[in-house]
Amino acid sequence: MLLDEVDTWSRELRQSLVSILNAGFSAGGVVMRLAKDDLGNYDKNRKYPVYCPKVLAGIGEIISGATRNRAFTITLQRQSREEKRERFIRSKKAVFADLKKKIAQWAEANRGRVREVYDKDAFPYLEGFADRTYDVSCGLASILEVMKEHPSDFLRALEIVRGETNEAVQEALVFRALLALSKDGQPIIGMASELSELTGISESFVTATLRKYGFETKNVRQGGAPRKRYFLQPGELTSLMSSYFVVGGPPERPA
Repeated sequence: MLLDEVDTWSRELRQSLVSILNAGFSAGGVVMRLAKDDLGNYDKNRKYPVYCPKVLAGIGEIISGATRNRAFTITLQRQSREEKRERFIRSKKAVFADLKKKIAQWAEANRGRVREVYDKDAFPYLEGFADRTYDVSCGLASILEVMKEHPSDFLRALEIVRGETNEAVQEALVFRALLALSKDGQPIIGMASELSELTGISESFVTATLRKYGFETKNVRQGGAPRKRYFLQPGELTSLMSSYFVVGGPPERPA
């Protein structure tokens, strides 16, 4: 259900939708409404199913806090005169139609597996978020698991659209940034201050993350006298990422 220009609606109209939005956030959600009987009188309550994905667009805060807590909020920024964006090309309609078809086919082929993962309710990488964020994210996480996609981008997006910080997300970003420093699989060598400067992540968080996952400094000679530096093997970092930060990884911290 796509609802546009919600900011132009009357308060009464928006208020009448609250129960539908709140009930329709979970599977099996229904609302009670009056219905006509055989004589045309409105004297019977009827249950109407309202569970489905919904997108509301508008300017400003278009929904109340309770309803917003069940949603992902994406704030759009008006582009400046200096910025240039790719224009939407209507001639690509066939491309979008093909994409829609592929998504539908994938959903039909994998719906059983997605339901199985969802019902298992095992998403350790979501544990760092608030309970409501966990609830509303499980469906998307289930799809990711079936697709075997790495969750780091998904978790970072959750931080943005839910306005929360998840320590596991920040830790995963540290390891991803460190892996990016490796050239042709060579070890990453450096003091915490050097790694911080190269990754753009604070020295204290780099140090805390590495120590949390069992990495210690060693006496390493690099262009002079030996100094205490981290000596990180890319394979070791990759193994760590796959053992904890990937979708479906175990909740326990590695020894």
